[in-house]
Amino acid sequence: MEYKSLDNFREGIYINFLKEGYAVWVETSGKSMEPVIREGDFVKIVPLKGEEIKRGEIVAFLRNEKMLIAHRLIKKEKDNLFTCGDSFIFAQDPPLKKEEVLGKVVAVRRNNKKKDLEKGFWYLYGRVITYLRIYGFPLLIILLSLYKIFTQPRISFIKAVKRIRLILHQSTSHQY
Repeated sequence: MEYKSLDNFREGIYINFLKEGYAVWVETSGKSMEPVIREGDFVKIVPLKGEEIKRGEIVAFLRNEKMLIAHRLIKKEKDNLFTCGDSFIFAQDPPLKKEEVLGKVVAVRRNNKKKDLEKGFWYLYGRVITYLRIYGFPLLIILLSLYKIFTQPRISFIKAVKRIRLILHQSTSHQY
């Protein structure tokens, strides 16, 4: 395997450890799993070891055989698993096979504080956001939009209202 950068080399090591059955802590990049996982957080990924994956859990898998992705499992149909980033309102990842899943994310470390995703608030959050994505799509759109709007610096109230209207208009024309 050839690596073009230190990041690719590091990612290859993580992938090999997971395939060998070892848990790894991985620094994240990207914003697809906000607010649970933010860019620069560290996530603990544990291999599955034959256990069943549950809807609402964050699973780690390979995209294009080289990029490690961690997204929430939102739906299971026969042999296919469907995942999506929490902050992706209208998008869904292409279907996965169970064999493609390398592990699941069980903890997040940010600013030397660890969040356990298998119990407490963050466990409940995962179940709620999965339920909303499947059954309460308009409410999910509003909640995620409010999060995005109010976490952006210096946004005016008028711009916020305009964005909410635009998002609501888009959601009425979208069938999930």
